[in-house]
Amino acid sequence: MWTDGTTWGMGCRGFSGWTYFSAAVCNNGVETPGTKESGTSGTVSYAYCSKYNTSINYADPYFVPGS
Repeated sequence: MWTDGTTWGMGCRGFSGWTYFSAAVCNNGVETPGTKESGTSGTVSYAYCSKYNTSINYADPYFVPGS
């Protein structure tokens, strides 16, 4: 996981058969999801509050069965 206060990212490599994505709720109330990635890709999914000129209120990882 990684954050700079306005962007939050997460990646996974060990969840075969799952898809994951990052999601953040910005301080201005906007909910912003990251890209959906395969659970074994290791690719970082980023949620950007920076594109709304605000910082992150909170962020969560989401995991969905299926790839």
